[in-house]
Amino acid sequence: MKLVNKSKSFIERRNLPINYNKEDKNLFHHELKKKFPSIKIYSTRNIYVHQEKMKIYKFIRFHSNFWRMSNFWLRHKFKFFIEDIKLFLKSNKTNMEDIEVIERGIWVTDQKSWKYMHWFCDALQRIEFSNEYLNEYPVILSSNYLNYHYIVSTLKLLEIPFKIVEREKKYLVKDLIITSHIAPAGNFKSDLINKISKKFKYSVIKDNNIPTNKLWISRNRSEIRKEKNFDGLSKLLEKYKYQIVYLEDYSLHEQIILVNQSHTIAGLHGAGLNNMLFLQKGANILEVRASEDAGNNCYFSLASSLGLNYYYSFAECDFEGDFYSSDYIIDLIQLEKTIKAIESV
Repeated sequence: MKLVNKSKSFIERRNLPINYNKEDKNLFHHELKKKFPSIKIYSTRNIYVHQEKMKIYKFIRFHSNFWRMSNFWLRHKFKFFIEDIKLFLKSNKTNMEDIEVIERGIWVTDQKSWKYMHWFCDALQRIEFSNEYLNEYPVILSSNYLNYHYIVSTLKLLEIPFKIVEREKKYLVKDLIITSHIAPAGNFKSDLINKISKKFKYSVIKDNNIPTNKLWISRNRSEIRKEKNFDGLSKLLEKYKYQIVYLEDYSLHEQIILVNQSHTIAGLHGAGLNNMLFLQKGANILEVRASEDAGNNCYFSLASSLGLNYYYSFAECDFEGDFYSSDYIIDLIQLEKTIKAIESV
């Protein structure tokens, strides 16, 4: 592989929440200043693509750190290498009939890039960093990405050139650009994520009107992380004139308009808060999060990168310590206190 472009290493500094309480120091202080290594773009030739993996010699998995969120452990690499060598030795190395040739492409995805948050914040940052190559190198995407309307809408809205490949079919990419991860998932390079935010807004919003909406992005139709005390929550939100929305009811175009016309969006920790990308500068984010969850700070970090006012409130997990799949009981007294703090500004 040949290194063709790289950034400098960079430091991201995050602002404390507006309603920060010193008792919650353990949730935020390890996120306030983080250093990340340089981002790299490589050029390589004659790489095989199969099952959303890059391979050499048709069978041997290659540079998994680019197509996974994190690299395999060494013992796993050794195990997979032995498996791949066995397949290679059994194969008919002269048989090329089942392989389609692609002249050029860019690799920017990993095994979770199809998920809402990871698409908008991880994959799109890699695409934005590769922007100078897009005129000649389309982004290579697995055919399953077409099953997600937000991905298809993004590609059309931002005019991102792409090449769809079938997951079970083998392809030979003669000239492949590979972009490294920008940062570990949940972290952002501020200039990149702001460029992405502007592109979305400028593609849809013609005039920046004064935002007047207050939105609660509900997870009550989701399989996990529902608002268990939704009835009490609904009454509280109605009292303060919050509109409860289910973003799955809206197209991407409609979501951008709806959120951009809002000065506050609130909700449980979840992908819907990713729509803060479409807010105007200086708007408010209210994240309801588990009181002991110091690890999931992606929306705190994103709000800081985008120049938004981040507020937080707490909820308790239905299953203690299960921050991902548990339903949540929201502390409505604290939530009302936080809403009042936003209203008083």
